Amino acid sequence: MLSVYYVLAVAEAVEGSQPIKYETYLLPEYFRFYAYIADTDGKALPIGTILGKNDPTWCIEQLIRVKPKEVLEVIETTIRGVNTKVKGHALVVFASPENSPLHPKNYLPVKPIYYQIANEQRHALVGYAITTAVQLLKAVKDKDGSITWPEFQHNEVSGEELRRLHKKAIDLSYTRLTPAHYETVARIYNEAVADGLSPNGVLMEQTGRSLKTVQSWTTEARKRGIKLATPKHSPTKRKAGR
Repeated sequence: MLSVYYVLAVAEAVEGSQPIKYETYLLPEYFRFYAYIADTDGKALPIGTILGKNDPTWCIEQLIRVKPKEVLEVIETTIRGVNTKVKGHALVVFASPENSPLHPKNYLPVKPIYYQIANEQRHALVGYAITTAVQLLKAVKDKDGSITWPEFQHNEVSGEELRRLHKKAIDLSYTRLTPAHYETVARIYNEAVADGLSPNGVLMEQTGRSLKTVQSWTTEARKRGIKLATPKHSPTKRKAGR
């Protein structure tokens, strides 16, 4: 599992979005979620490392649709490399397009490992997206009765509530399994086998799911024709009396 360090998460409503009820919250039907990630190539940093605002980050941007029954759909995902114009996070633009820090000329190339991280983190990203949205997207009723989500306003949400929302979003995302999910399961499984580790144990550790669940994933992966390695030393039960 790659080491990932989230530096900043931001959500903004898509202009003209209709209000959708998500549990007790009112969210825009469409919003953009930005996750800024430290550019460490997926490697673990030394214990005690403190990331500063000027450390290079790359960005995963997602367009998310909120649907009834607390369903979140990722409509679009964009990966941007490190921005050389702005240290840290390029969020706000107060310049003409040619001088904007968001101009394509100011970005370094996207590294292949970014795609791997985005794939591994897709469930976690859904959790961060909803917790960021409920904090930063505060519904305000205008004089004409319409609902908007002005910038620089936010909701006060307890840490316990954020953890609950995060876990629920992740759990729901696992019920909408995609082909990419099973490819990731197979990769983690095969890497664990190659390292001489228990593949199901590694899957349980990395996903936080039960043995029964990860076994159902590997069974489905095999049914889909995805090759899974055979553990070199499969544990066997001892006979009675030995």
